[in-house]
Amino acid sequence: MKLSRLLKVSGLANTDLTPSEKDVEIDAVSAACGGDLHGQLFVLRPGREKNGAEDILRCAEALGASALLYGAYLDLGEYKPKIPAVLTEDVRGDESRLCAALYAENASLDLVAVTGTNGKTTTAAMLHHILAECGTKVGIVGTLGAEFEGTQYDADGMTTPAPEIFYQILGDMCRCGAKAVVFEASSQGILQKRLEGLHVMKSSRMWSAVFTNLSPEHLDAHGTMEEYFRVKSSLFEDYAAGCGIINTDDAYGRRLYDKFGGVSVGSDDGCDYKVYDISSSRGRTSYGLQAYGKSCSAECAGGIYNAYNSAYAIAASHAFGVDIEFAVRALYSFEGVRGRMERVKLPEAFPAEIYIDFAHTPDAMRKLLTSARVMYPEKRLIVLFGCGGERDRTKRPLMGRTAVTLADFVIVTSDNSRGEDKRAIINDILSGVEGYTNYTVIEDRKEAIYFAVGSAKAGDLIILAGKGHETYEISGGAKRAFDERTIASEAARGARPRK
Repeated sequence: MKLSRLLKVSGLANTDLTPSEKDVEIDAVSAACGGDLHGQLFVLRPGREKNGAEDILRCAEALGASALLYGAYLDLGEYKPKIPAVLTEDVRGDESRLCAALYAENASLDLVAVTGTNGKTTTAAMLHHILAECGTKVGIVGTLGAEFEGTQYDADGMTTPAPEIFYQILGDMCRCGAKAVVFEASSQGILQKRLEGLHVMKSSRMWSAVFTNLSPEHLDAHGTMEEYFRVKSSLFEDYAAGCGIINTDDAYGRRLYDKFGGVSVGSDDGCDYKVYDISSSRGRTSYGLQAYGKSCSAECAGGIYNAYNSAYAIAASHAFGVDIEFAVRALYSFEGVRGRMERVKLPEAFPAEIYIDFAHTPDAMRKLLTSARVMYPEKRLIVLFGCGGERDRTKRPLMGRTAVTLADFVIVTSDNSRGEDKRAIINDILSGVEGYTNYTVIEDRKEAIYFAVGSAKAGDLIILAGKGHETYEISGGAKRAFDERTIASEAARGARPRK
């Protein structure tokens, strides 16, 4: 059966194939779709195990699914679907193409993708701000959600949303008048072929793609840095971006530039956009920018690393047709990104300053603490952080070593432990701090924040790292409200911690 015959189906439902506990997975199928799949195509995505697919597909069929899409590699035993079914070698790619055809095939949008380990969210937000300032009707999709001219869309908390969400958002934004969309392209999103549907959007064009940097992250999914780099590179190779904006100060960025060309951003004289004389103070960063024979002074919110993030945004906007000097001026009014070196509002009498940042990789931690030292050289630097559970374990000791090396004092705690033991995560972190004594361990994150705030002295700078924009904590398989801004403010007012 051809995929085109499924386009009459009115919606999509899906599940990842991880049936280690079949009954649980089958119940999850029913719960995910409210017990009713009538009029919907059910997609069974590939997962860690191949057995159990028959039970899940039987369940979807019994719940009224109008059609099925699943992998040809699955063993379905004697099961013969009674409804239209497609076996495919590329479930995720076909799902993305179907979603685009259903929701955004006729959408006419100029698209800009931003990828890299760190800086995606800030760069995308800066570019979105510049384009909006010059009058472009532009939307944004990324880690902080999706928005077009004040309308918020539910992106389900993912940097690059699942295809049934992503293409609905793009289609809706276009119908509401958007002419362009800036989006973050995560390695997981690329690896899981969520962008494959872009090939189906006949009237849309990938105007440019931005590469910020690459450092160890998500190695639990990619295995090696080479594979991580290959996935990131495929954004430029497979989606025919009109122009690549590439950080050539980064070793992987240089390799990418040597292979694909494009527009280079870096500190070398030969770069298309040369960044130089960076200075930072009290939450603002200034630098010189030389591009195409002209030089100007630029300024933006945030730490020294934002000099590069803003340069990427300026270069991408210029590729879009925006005058460079206009883009530079537009960034003066950019106020920063939630959860990225965000200052917490505290009582005037509180003796210290508290910032929240999303830094959750060794490279991001290094840049964060280095920048904090430059902006506030006179302050005692205290950082509180943990590492996520059921995620890349290799970065944990590196995070610990980076923190104790660059901060005056470190509080090691938990951060979205998920189903993993908090103490085991912390022990992994502590394996990287051997020989250092400038740290303490407080397993409960709220208690850790109260300790940091309660111990603050005049002139201290406290950074709560890792959660950034997040307003929740995931532990023991449960998700609960957890806003560090509120917790830190309560602690500063002398309130007792509430369990």
